[in-house]
Amino acid sequence: LLWNKKIPDTISGFSRFVVEGHTSICDRNGKLLIYTNNNYVYNGNHQLITRIIGGESSTMTLIVPQPGNDSLYYIFHPEAVFNINTDNTPRNLRYSIININGNNKQGSVVQLNKILLTGSSEKVTGIKHCNNNDWWIIGLTAIDEKFNSWLLTDTGLVTIPSFAGYSGNVNHLFPFNTQNIGYLKPSHNGALIAEVTHPWVTELHHFNPS
Repeated sequence: LLWNKKIPDTISGFSRFVVEGHTSICDRNGKLLIYTNNNYVYNGNHQLITRIIGGESSTMTLIVPQPGNDSLYYIFHPEAVFNINTDNTPRNLRYSIININGNNKQGSVVQLNKILLTGSSEKVTGIKHCNNNDWWIIGLTAIDEKFNSWLLTDTGLVTIPSFAGYSGNVNHLFPFNTQNIGYLKPSHNGALIAEVTHPWVTELHHFNPS
């Protein structure tokens, strides 16, 4: 949808068929900047920027701007579970950095497919720091249901995670299966995180965004 009109309008010309969902981000005027289906990243003109390691996961991806920078965008992309019955391979949560003004404003890659968390579930979300500038990036491990958080500031991503607690009610144990598929959705003030796990178990967690 195009949001810079009084009535939202549709955008056509998207470059890839989307299986489970896609992630996009626009500027404050509603102009589409980049989007991804967790396999390919495109600019707002539907031109390919790069391919990323991911696959059609349940959460797909998270895109957030680097604070204080009008060019750099971080894409956090979990690797997908390809067969929920037989796939017992540990997955990774990765991130890539895109400069939307690079390559004559067609978009360029700054970093690609960097591993942030090993043994990750498909769940990732972002919460605005209480300073209203930085971002908390939140991921969940598949083995022990541990919440990890990373701080994204105007100097970049702090890749050493902070411990943010355990989920605890749904066992995310290997072999890798449907219990690692689902969503993390924060409240607007960042104080709560709703976790939805297949087959549709819902948990509510507290989070301190300071």
